[in-house]
Amino acid sequence: MRAPRPALLLAASLVPAIASAAAPPPRAPQAPYARAMDTIEIVAPEAPVSLAGTVLGTVKRGQWFGVRERQGDLLAIQFFGGRNLRQGWVRAADARVLADGDVDLAAQALELAREFDPAVDVKALRAEVDALASRVARAAAGGASPREKALRISQQLFSAEGFRYDVTPRTLDRVLRERRGNCLGLSLLYLCAAERLGMAFHMLPFPGHALIRYDDGHEQFNVEPSMGGMVFRDEAYMARRYGQPQGIGWTLLSKPQTMTMLLADVGGMLGDEKRVAEATRCFTRAIEVNPRYEGAYYNWGTALAAQGQHALACDKFARATQLRPGFLDAYNNWGTSLVQLGELRWACDKFATAARLDPTSPTPLYNWGMTLLRLGQRDEAIAKLGQAVELQPSLKRLVDDALAH
Repeated sequence: MRAPRPALLLAASLVPAIASAAAPPPRAPQAPYARAMDTIEIVAPEAPVSLAGTVLGTVKRGQWFGVRERQGDLLAIQFFGGRNLRQGWVRAADARVLADGDVDLAAQALELAREFDPAVDVKALRAEVDALASRVARAAAGGASPREKALRISQQLFSAEGFRYDVTPRTLDRVLRERRGNCLGLSLLYLCAAERLGMAFHMLPFPGHALIRYDDGHEQFNVEPSMGGMVFRDEAYMARRYGQPQGIGWTLLSKPQTMTMLLADVGGMLGDEKRVAEATRCFTRAIEVNPRYEGAYYNWGTALAAQGQHALACDKFARATQLRPGFLDAYNNWGTSLVQLGELRWACDKFATAARLDPTSPTPLYNWGMTLLRLGQRDEAIAKLGQAVELQPSLKRLVDDALAH
C-alpha cells in the first residue's frame, strides 16, 4: 500500500485589523492614501433594486451597502439575490448616507459577537469599554499634539492596561477578557478606546495586516497596535513594505466601511468552526458593504475549501485575485482547490503565479513541486521542492517522504 501523500500547504485566513474614523478631515488624504466609499443604510421598509427598468429584487430597512456610483437621485449598489451578487440602483430617497457619528463601532462589534455567541453580555462589555475610554482620555489629556496624545494612548493600553499582541483572532469581547489580540483585535480596541477624544484615526488595511492612520488634514502619522502602539511617520518604509495600492489597500476607512473588515474576519472564525451557513451570512454582508474588499472573498473561499466545496472556493479565490492581482495567498489556495478537483495543470499555473509574486515564499514552491510529482514531471518537481527546502528547511522530511514514494 502506498503511503499517503503529504497534504498541500494552505495559507491562513486573512485577518485584517479593525479600526474607526472620527469626523472627516478637511481635505483628501495624500497619495497613495485614499478615502473609502460611502455607505448607505436602507430606511424604507423595502426598497426596489433596478437595472435598465427591471426590478432585480428588494432590500430591507436596516441593511447596509457600499455606494459604487451616483447618478442623480440613484445610487449603485451590489446585493445578493439568492447566491448571486447583483448590481443595480436604489433611490436615494430610500436610504441615508451613514456618517461616522451614526455608528458606535464598539456596540456594532459586540452585537456581532453576540449574534453568534448568545453568552456575550453586550451591556456589561459596553460599560467596560466606556470605563477603558475614560482612563485613556485622562492619559491622553496631557498630550500637546495629536502625536503626543497617540503615544499616551498607546502607553495606557499596552503598558498600564496590559494588552498584548497574539496571533490568534479574537472578537472584541475576548480581547477585553483575555487582554490579548491580533492586529484586528488590538486596532479595534485602540480606536474604540480613543473614540471619545474625537481624533481623526482611521483603519488602514493592507494584505494580511492593518494598522491605524491618523490624518486630520494637517498632521499625519501611523500607529502599530501589534507593536505596542508604536507611532511613526516613515512613509518610505510603508511604500517598501506594502507597495502600490491594490484592492482596498492604503484606504482610510470610515466606521461603516470598517464593518466590512469585522464581518469578513468573524466569517473566517465561524468558518474555522465549520459553521458555514453563519460564516456565509457574514461574508455576504461584508461584500455588500464593500464589494471591493478582496479579503472577504478570500476568507469565504478558505472556509468553502475547508468544507470540501472546492469549485465554489475557486470562484471566490478568482474574485479575490481580480480585486488584488498581487494576492499571493489567494493564488496558492486557489491552486490547492484545483488539485482537489483534479485540475493539476491549471493548479500549477496558480502556484507559478504565487511563486513569481514572492520568490522568497516556500509554500507555493512546495505545492508546485508536489503537483508536478503527481503529473509525473519528477525532474521539475525536484527542482521546485529543492527551492522550497532551501527557503524552509523544516520541509525536508515531507519532501524526502514524497520523493521516496
